[in-house]
Amino acid sequence: MDSNTPAASVPAAPDTVTWIREPDDLDRWLAEGQGEPLALDTEFERVNTFFPIPGLVQLGMGQRFCLVDPSVAEASEGFRNALTDPDTPKSVSYTHLTLPTSDLV
Repeated sequence: MDSNTPAASVPAAPDTVTWIREPDDLDRWLAEGQGEPLALDTEFERVNTFFPIPGLVQLGMGQRFCLVDPSVAEASEGFRNALTDPDTPKSVSYTHLTLPTSDLV
């Protein structure tokens, strides 16, 4: 492998990403992908807070992707069911932020 050859192939960015604004819409989106693995990533606000505040939920199923407000995800029965369903494969991405203690003073 040389510097011009990638170590792994990276899929192209999706053509569209859907912004889901209602719990019922998220339930339908998840039902349409039933049986597909669920990819989950989250973003948090960590400014002027002692604890992270959920800011965005990003989901993928097959070749479909969506962005969801955390309050919409929380209100979605389909989202809770998908997360707890042992037959739904999941890929969860997260980053743990650790600050040096000097940053907390």
